[in-house]
Amino acid sequence: MKKFLLVLVFAVSFVIKATTVFGAEVSEETKAPAEKPAKAKAIVETLVPQTEESDKSTETDGNSSEMKIQNNITFGQVTSPIEYIHKNDSSGNTLAPEGERASGKNNNSSSMSAEIKSSPSTVGIALIPMGGGTVYQGRWNNHIRNNYTLGVALELSIIPLLSLEAEVAQGRYYISYSGYGHNFTQYTYGGSAKFYLTRGVLQTYLGGGILGITYQNMTYGMDSMSTYDRTVGAGQAIAGAEIVLSNNIALGVRGSYIVPLFNRPRVMSGGGYAYPSYEEFSAMNTAMYRLMGSVKISL
Repeated sequence: MKKFLLVLVFAVSFVIKATTVFGAEVSEETKAPAEKPAKAKAIVETLVPQTEESDKSTETDGNSSEMKIQNNITFGQVTSPIEYIHKNDSSGNTLAPEGERASGKNNNSSSMSAEIKSSPSTVGIALIPMGGGTVYQGRWNNHIRNNYTLGVALELSIIPLLSLEAEVAQGRYYISYSGYGHNFTQYTYGGSAKFYLTRGVLQTYLGGGILGITYQNMTYGMDSMSTYDRTVGAGQAIAGAEIVLSNNIALGVRGSYIVPLFNRPRVMSGGGYAYPSYEEFSAMNTAMYRLMGSVKISL
Protein backbone atom coordinates (compact mmCIF):
# COMPACT_ATOMS: atom_id res chain seq x y z
CA MET A 1 0.00 0.00 0.00
CA LYS A 2 2.82 2.23 0.86
CA LYS A 3 4.51 1.51 -2.49
CA PHE A 4 1.21 2.13 -4.29
CA LEU A 5 0.89 5.50 -2.64
CA LEU A 6 4.42 6.35 -3.62
CA VAL A 7 3.72 5.31 -7.21
CA LEU A 8 0.42 7.23 -7.17
CA VAL A 9 2.11 10.35 -5.83
CA PHE A 10 4.85 10.01 -8.40
CA ALA A 11 2.32 9.46 -11.20
CA VAL A 12 0.21 12.42 -10.09
CA SER A 13 3.31 14.55 -9.82
CA PHE A 14 4.42 13.50 -13.27
CA VAL A 15 1.01 14.26 -14.76
CA ILE A 16 0.93 17.65 -13.05
CA LYS A 17 4.44 18.38 -14.24
CA ALA A 18 3.65 17.23 -17.78
CA THR A 19 0.41 19.19 -17.78
CA THR A 20 2.17 22.26 -16.48
CA VAL A 21 4.94 22.02 -19.10
CA PHE A 22 2.49 21.33 -21.90
CA GLY A 23 0.22 24.13 -20.80
CA ALA A 24 3.14 26.48 -20.67
CA GLU A 25 4.17 25.50 -24.17
CA VAL A 26 0.61 25.87 -25.45
CA SER A 27 0.25 29.21 -23.76
CA GLU A 28 3.50 30.43 -25.39
CA GLU A 29 2.37 29.19 -28.78
CA THR A 30 -0.97 30.90 -28.28
CA LYS A 31 0.64 34.14 -27.14
CA ALA A 32 3.06 34.15 -30.06
CA PRO A 33 0.38 34.42 -32.82
CA ALA A 34 -1.48 36.93 -30.73
CA GLU A 35 1.62 39.10 -30.23
CA LYS A 36 2.64 39.00 -33.89
CA PRO A 37 -0.51 40.82 -35.11
CA ALA A 38 -0.10 43.22 -32.25
CA LYS A 39 3.50 43.89 -33.27
CA ALA A 40 2.49 44.13 -36.90
CA LYS A 41 -0.30 46.42 -35.93
CA ALA A 42 2.11 48.50 -33.92
CA ILE A 43 4.49 48.58 -36.87
CA VAL A 44 1.61 49.49 -39.16
CA GLU A 45 0.49 52.11 -36.74
CA THR A 46 3.98 53.53 -36.59
CA LEU A 47 4.28 53.48 -40.37
CA VAL A 48 0.83 54.79 -41.15
CA PRO A 49 1.25 58.09 -39.37
CA GLN A 50 4.53 58.63 -41.20
CA THR A 51 2.86 57.82 -44.46
CA GLU A 52 0.00 60.11 -43.65
CA GLU A 53 2.41 62.79 -42.59
CA SER A 54 4.39 62.36 -45.79
CA ASP A 55 1.16 62.41 -47.75
CA LYS A 56 0.12 65.49 -45.88
CA SER A 57 3.53 67.06 -46.49
CA THR A 58 3.30 66.05 -50.15
CA GLU A 59 -0.17 67.47 -50.36
CA THR A 60 1.02 70.56 -48.54
CA ASP A 61 3.99 70.90 -50.91
CA GLY A 62 1.72 70.31 -53.86
CA ASN A 63 -0.73 72.83 -52.56
CA SER A 64 2.06 75.28 -51.86
CA SER A 65 3.52 74.73 -55.35
CA GLU A 66 0.03 75.13 -56.77
CA MET A 67 -0.39 78.22 -54.69
CA LYS A 68 3.00 79.43 -55.86
CA ILE A 69 2.05 78.78 -59.44
CA GLN A 70 -1.32 80.33 -58.88
CA ASN A 71 0.27 83.28 -57.14
CA ASN A 72 2.76 83.64 -59.95
CA ILE A 73 -0.03 83.60 -62.44
CA THR A 74 -2.57 85.69 -60.64
CA PHE A 75 -0.52 87.86 -58.35
CA GLY A 76 3.10 87.74 -59.55
CA GLN A 77 2.39 89.10 -63.00
CA VAL A 78 -0.90 90.92 -62.65
CA THR A 79 -1.93 92.92 -59.64
CA SER A 80 -5.06 94.46 -61.04
CA PRO A 81 -7.40 94.15 -64.06
CA ILE A 82 -6.01 97.41 -65.44
CA GLU A 83 -2.48 96.06 -65.30
CA TYR A 84 -3.72 92.84 -66.89
CA ILE A 85 -5.11 94.85 -69.78
CA HIS A 86 -1.84 96.74 -70.15
CA LYS A 87 0.13 93.51 -70.01
CA ASN A 88 -1.81 91.89 -72.83
CA ASP A 89 -1.51 92.97 -76.42
CA SER A 90 -4.34 93.25 -78.91
CA SER A 91 -3.97 89.59 -79.95
CA GLY A 92 -4.41 88.39 -76.37
CA ASN A 93 -0.82 87.34 -75.78
CA THR A 94 0.38 87.86 -72.25
CA LEU A 95 3.26 90.28 -72.13
CA ALA A 96 6.33 90.03 -69.94
CA PRO A 97 6.22 91.10 -66.31
CA GLU A 98 6.87 94.67 -65.46
CA GLY A 99 10.46 94.05 -64.37
CA GLU A 100 11.19 92.05 -67.50
CA ARG A 101 9.55 94.72 -69.62
CA ALA A 102 11.65 97.33 -67.89
CA SER A 103 14.82 95.35 -68.56
CA GLY A 104 13.69 94.75 -72.13
CA LYS A 105 13.04 98.44 -72.47
CA ASN A 106 16.53 99.16 -71.25
CA ASN A 107 17.91 96.61 -73.72
CA ASN A 108 15.88 98.20 -76.51
CA SER A 109 17.12 101.66 -75.46
CA SER A 110 20.76 100.49 -75.51
CA SER A 111 20.31 98.83 -78.93
CA MET A 112 18.63 101.99 -80.34
CA SER A 113 21.48 104.18 -79.08
CA ALA A 114 24.00 101.76 -80.77
CA GLU A 115 21.99 102.04 -84.04
CA ILE A 116 21.85 105.81 -83.63
CA LYS A 117 25.54 105.69 -83.04
CA SER A 118 26.09 103.48 -86.04
CA SER A 119 23.67 105.47 -88.20
CA PRO A 120 24.46 108.92 -89.55
CA SER A 121 23.39 111.91 -87.52
CA THR A 122 20.62 113.91 -89.21
CA VAL A 123 20.12 116.72 -86.69
CA GLY A 124 22.83 118.96 -85.31
CA ILE A 125 25.74 121.13 -86.33
CA ALA A 126 28.39 120.21 -88.88
CA LEU A 127 31.58 121.87 -90.05
CA ILE A 128 32.32 121.42 -93.76
CA PRO A 129 35.78 122.28 -95.11
CA MET A 130 35.79 122.51 -98.92
CA GLY A 131 38.30 122.78 -101.75
CA GLY A 132 38.01 122.90 -105.53
CA GLY A 133 37.86 125.25 -108.48
CA THR A 134 35.74 127.86 -110.23
CA VAL A 135 35.15 128.28 -113.95
CA TYR A 136 33.67 131.38 -115.60
CA GLN A 137 31.18 130.87 -118.39
CA GLY A 138 30.88 132.64 -121.73
CA ARG A 139 33.62 134.66 -123.34
CA TRP A 140 35.62 134.89 -120.12
CA ASN A 141 35.98 131.14 -119.81
CA ASN A 142 39.31 131.18 -121.65
CA HIS A 143 40.56 134.41 -120.08
CA ILE A 144 40.11 133.84 -116.37
CA ARG A 145 42.01 131.02 -114.73
CA ASN A 146 41.27 129.90 -111.21
CA ASN A 147 44.35 128.79 -109.27
CA TYR A 148 42.39 127.47 -106.27
CA THR A 149 39.20 127.97 -104.30
CA LEU A 150 39.06 127.07 -100.61
CA GLY A 151 36.13 127.46 -98.27
CA VAL A 152 34.35 126.32 -95.17
CA ALA A 153 30.66 126.01 -94.34
CA LEU A 154 28.73 125.67 -91.11
CA GLU A 155 25.59 123.59 -91.45
CA LEU A 156 22.69 123.64 -89.00
CA SER A 157 20.09 120.89 -89.39
CA ILE A 158 16.59 122.18 -88.66
CA ILE A 159 14.77 118.95 -89.46
CA PRO A 160 16.18 115.71 -90.95
CA LEU A 161 15.50 116.89 -94.53
CA LEU A 162 16.22 120.61 -94.19
CA SER A 163 19.44 122.40 -93.26
CA LEU A 164 20.67 125.97 -93.24
CA GLU A 165 24.25 126.66 -94.25
CA ALA A 166 26.57 129.65 -93.92
CA GLU A 167 29.72 129.61 -96.04
CA VAL A 168 32.82 131.62 -96.84
CA ALA A 169 35.37 130.94 -99.56
CA GLN A 170 38.46 132.47 -101.08
CA GLY A 171 39.76 132.03 -104.61
CA ARG A 172 42.89 133.15 -106.40
CA TYR A 173 42.56 133.99 -110.15
CA TYR A 174 44.49 135.26 -113.13
CA ILE A 175 42.74 137.40 -115.76
CA SER A 176 44.17 138.22 -119.19
CA TYR A 177 42.82 140.16 -122.20
CA SER A 178 44.32 142.21 -125.05
CA GLY A 179 47.82 141.17 -124.06
CA TYR A 180 47.36 142.39 -120.50
CA GLY A 181 46.90 140.32 -117.37
CA HIS A 182 47.14 140.30 -113.58
CA ASN A 183 46.11 138.36 -110.51
CA PHE A 184 43.07 139.13 -108.39
CA THR A 185 41.42 137.62 -105.32
CA GLN A 186 37.77 136.75 -104.97
CA TYR A 187 35.89 136.28 -101.67
CA THR A 188 32.42 134.75 -101.49
CA TYR A 189 30.22 134.60 -98.38
CA GLY A 190 26.57 134.02 -97.72
CA GLY A 191 23.96 131.49 -96.80
CA SER A 192 21.89 128.74 -98.40
CA ALA A 193 19.10 126.34 -97.61
CA LYS A 194 19.72 122.65 -98.37
CA PHE A 195 16.93 120.16 -98.99
CA TYR A 196 18.05 116.55 -98.56
CA LEU A 197 16.58 114.08 -101.03
CA THR A 198 18.01 110.99 -99.32
CA ARG A 199 19.31 110.23 -95.84
CA GLY A 200 21.51 107.25 -95.08
CA VAL A 201 24.90 106.09 -96.29
CA LEU A 202 24.37 108.14 -99.45
CA GLN A 203 22.94 111.60 -98.87
CA THR A 204 21.92 113.80 -101.78
CA TYR A 205 20.61 117.34 -101.65
CA LEU A 206 19.56 120.42 -103.60
CA GLY A 207 19.63 124.00 -102.40
CA GLY A 208 19.96 127.66 -103.08
CA GLY A 209 20.87 130.93 -101.44
CA ILE A 210 22.40 134.38 -101.67
CA LEU A 211 26.11 135.21 -101.89
CA GLY A 212 28.21 138.31 -101.74
CA ILE A 213 31.21 138.29 -104.11
CA THR A 214 34.04 140.68 -103.35
CA TYR A 215 36.75 141.22 -105.98
CA GLN A 216 40.07 142.62 -104.82
CA ASN A 217 42.91 144.05 -106.92
CA MET A 218 40.80 144.83 -109.98
CA THR A 219 42.01 147.37 -112.56
CA TYR A 220 40.71 149.55 -115.37
CA GLY A 221 42.85 147.88 -117.98
CA MET A 222 46.36 148.09 -119.30
CA ASP A 223 46.55 151.88 -118.81
CA SER A 224 45.29 151.70 -115.24
CA MET A 225 47.60 153.10 -112.61
CA SER A 226 45.51 151.94 -109.63
CA THR A 227 43.44 149.02 -108.34
CA TYR A 228 40.03 148.87 -106.71
CA ASP A 229 37.68 146.46 -104.91
CA ARG A 230 34.10 145.72 -105.88
CA THR A 231 31.32 143.70 -104.24
CA VAL A 232 28.57 142.09 -106.31
CA GLY A 233 25.42 140.37 -105.05
CA ALA A 234 24.66 136.97 -106.54
CA GLY A 235 22.32 134.05 -106.32
CA GLN A 236 23.56 130.49 -105.93
CA ALA A 237 22.02 127.14 -106.82
CA ILE A 238 23.72 124.06 -105.36
CA ALA A 239 23.49 120.29 -105.69
CA GLY A 240 25.60 117.68 -104.00
CA ALA A 241 26.04 114.20 -102.59
CA GLU A 242 27.78 112.82 -99.52
CA ILE A 243 28.94 109.34 -98.54
CA VAL A 244 28.75 108.75 -94.78
CA LEU A 245 31.85 107.00 -93.45
CA SER A 246 30.97 107.14 -89.74
CA ASN A 247 28.70 108.94 -87.31
CA ASN A 248 30.81 112.09 -87.57
CA ILE A 249 32.52 111.98 -90.96
CA ALA A 250 31.13 112.16 -94.50
CA LEU A 251 32.92 112.79 -97.78
CA GLY A 252 31.08 114.72 -100.46
CA VAL A 253 31.14 116.68 -103.67
CA ARG A 254 29.04 119.71 -104.50
CA GLY A 255 28.48 121.84 -107.53
CA SER A 256 27.09 125.35 -107.63
CA TYR A 257 26.02 127.86 -110.23
CA ILE A 258 26.59 131.49 -109.23
CA VAL A 259 24.85 134.31 -111.07
CA PRO A 260 25.38 138.08 -110.37
CA LEU A 261 21.98 139.59 -109.52
CA PHE A 262 22.38 143.03 -107.93
CA ASN A 263 24.98 145.75 -107.52
CA ARG A 264 26.40 144.64 -110.81
CA PRO A 265 28.88 146.94 -112.54
CA ARG A 266 27.56 148.69 -115.58
CA VAL A 267 29.17 147.26 -118.68
CA MET A 268 29.47 149.14 -121.93
CA SER A 269 30.27 146.60 -124.58
CA GLY A 270 31.15 147.21 -128.20
CA GLY A 271 30.96 143.57 -129.22
CA GLY A 272 34.23 142.40 -127.62
CA TYR A 273 34.92 141.96 -123.92
CA ALA A 274 33.73 145.49 -123.22
CA TYR A 275 34.78 149.02 -124.00
CA PRO A 276 38.37 149.78 -123.03
CA SER A 277 38.81 150.21 -119.29
CA TYR A 278 35.52 148.30 -118.70
CA GLU A 279 36.80 144.82 -119.46
CA GLU A 280 36.94 143.72 -115.86
CA PHE A 281 33.50 145.14 -115.20
CA SER A 282 32.32 142.64 -117.76
CA ALA A 283 34.16 139.83 -115.99
CA MET A 284 32.56 140.67 -112.64
CA ASN A 285 29.15 140.64 -114.34
CA THR A 286 29.60 137.06 -115.60
CA ALA A 287 28.16 133.89 -114.09
CA MET A 288 30.41 131.02 -112.99
CA TYR A 289 30.39 127.34 -112.10
CA ARG A 290 32.04 125.98 -108.96
CA LEU A 291 32.93 122.40 -108.11
CA MET A 292 34.10 121.57 -104.59
CA GLY A 293 35.03 118.47 -102.66
CA SER A 294 34.00 118.49 -99.00
CA VAL A 295 34.54 116.76 -95.68
CA LYS A 296 31.53 116.99 -93.37
CA ILE A 297 32.40 116.82 -89.69
CA SER A 298 29.37 116.51 -87.42
CA LEU A 299 29.90 118.25 -84.07
